[in-house]
Amino acid sequence: MKKTFSTLLILTFAIAANAQWAIDSLNTARTSIPAAVLNSKIVFGSGSGNAWDVFDITGNQHTSGLFSFSRSEIKFTKNGNKAFFAGGATDLFNVFTASNRIDIYNKAALAIASVPGPAAQAINNGIIVTAFPNPAKDYIVISVKGLKEMQRVITVLSEAGKSVYQQTIDSNNQDIKISTAAFTPGIYFYKINSGTQVATGKFVKQ
Repeated sequence: MKKTFSTLLILTFAIAANAQWAIDSLNTARTSIPAAVLNSKIVFGSGSGNAWDVFDITGNQHTSGLFSFSRSEIKFTKNGNKAFFAGGATDLFNVFTASNRIDIYNKAALAIASVPGPAAQAINNGIIVTAFPNPAKDYIVISVKGLKEMQRVITVLSEAGKSVYQQTIDSNNQDIKISTAAFTPGIYFYKINSGTQVATGKFVKQ
């Protein structure tokens, strides 16, 4: 009898403890999750991708979506009814590229809005590379400064690592215009290789 009572007591405590918990899930798995609390809403970002989720505690609702691009380094802050997410990313060539693009969650609009900044710059091996407009729609211009060699090979990869464009340039023209009209919307990475110098960067195709 004593043993039965103890078992019932343990089960009662276990049920009471479990009753405090409910299980839900984010729309994608993440390695790091920055979060912001905006009154009754909790905004979850992503430090290893471009996913976001919002849980409405009062309305018991869950919405999700995508940031403007995947970030490997993400910082966030909040102000009033808005949460701000920013940061850069490491590309397929294992080069970190800074970004001045900000994604803003607006509690009133219940959505993420992207605020594009000026063209992103990548500086490595003494080369300064600027890609604009970014995001691109019909074309992207890649401007290269600081190359010691006139000849260079430009390669563009999709986010999956597939080569979608490659061209050898044999002139001192700093600006290379690439048609992106046929590109699928998403993130693309480019590499400029002059033999003795290599630089990489990325852009977003809308």
